[in-house]
Amino acid sequence: MKFHGIIARYIARRYLYNFFASLAVLTLLTFVISISDEIRSFIDLKVDFILIAKYLGYKLPYMVLYSAPFASLVSTLLTLSGLNKTNEIMAMRTSGISTTGIIAPILVLALLISCSVIILNETFVTRLHAKSTLIRVRDIWKSTPSDAEIRNNIIFKSKDGWVAYIKYFNGERNFMTGIMLIYPDGENNIKRRIDAEKAVWDGSRWHFTNGIVRDFPENNREKAFKFKDYYPLITENPVKISSRKKIIDQLTLRELNEEIKFLEIKGEKSGEENLFLHLKISYAFSIFMLAFLAVPFGLRTGKYSGVIISFAISFAVGFIYWQILSIGKVLGMHNVLPPYIAAWGGNLIFLIAGSLMFFSIKK
Repeated sequence: MKFHGIIARYIARRYLYNFFASLAVLTLLTFVISISDEIRSFIDLKVDFILIAKYLGYKLPYMVLYSAPFASLVSTLLTLSGLNKTNEIMAMRTSGISTTGIIAPILVLALLISCSVIILNETFVTRLHAKSTLIRVRDIWKSTPSDAEIRNNIIFKSKDGWVAYIKYFNGERNFMTGIMLIYPDGENNIKRRIDAEKAVWDGSRWHFTNGIVRDFPENNREKAFKFKDYYPLITENPVKISSRKKIIDQLTLRELNEEIKFLEIKGEKSGEENLFLHLKISYAFSIFMLAFLAVPFGLRTGKYSGVIISFAISFAVGFIYWQILSIGKVLGMHNVLPPYIAAWGGNLIFLIAGSLMFFSIKK
């Protein structure tokens, strides 16, 4: 048992060395490609070098995690093909260690890295990526992002239960026109209706002008009164009513959950947000999935095969995975597939393919 523990630690060390080496190389390639795409804009806009360094520094952790699944694929292939090349896998099997025992340290580490990516995304990586985007928009492009937007024909459902029908909403100037508020009771019967020509947000509350309030008490006649000025009990500010849609890849899982709940309260669709919620999790677990898929290739790599074969297989598998992920994303955004199938389909296909290849190998 002690011998098996020594072997497991040995394989784990080799995998981690190959993983971090592959991650560094792939991150560098991603970084260079990103710089080459943006360098002309930096020159044309005469952006200060310190600002560029700050922008890229905030963006770098996102690039690292973005490269992690493919680093896992490459490192698994390098580790197993390296052990094959030196006949160490044969020696381990002769000593009584099964194929499952050989690959277990790699898969356990890949699973731990997947979980770590989720934690890192939730704690600081996503926030740093959002800061890099803000620097690009505000400081490099000199644009001022708005929190609320101009929209026509809004239907907004409040968390307090009332529903607003708004013909025109100007979130930049904080007013709306053509307003109708409906207050339902527990049985969805209308108990109050407010109509107004215009409403202006004064910084703390909505000021309704030129309208009428109608109350519909049970078993009583309708009561109504007209007003020139009226301040209904509405806590939602302009941003809450018509906030500009957030950039989804800049939200953590917790924020995505909150956004989905908020959209459902407003009565709006949340399919895209649900899709990206699943994509964030499935992409993190693709680190494990690609390692699992690489196992049969690594075990079958011949004694005289080397790094070139490993990278060729990695490129082919990575390309196929990325295409499946992209197709699933498009189908999910167009509501052809449910969000969970669109996001997890690639992982499921690779899990099945990896399992079939793995069980075809003699233990």
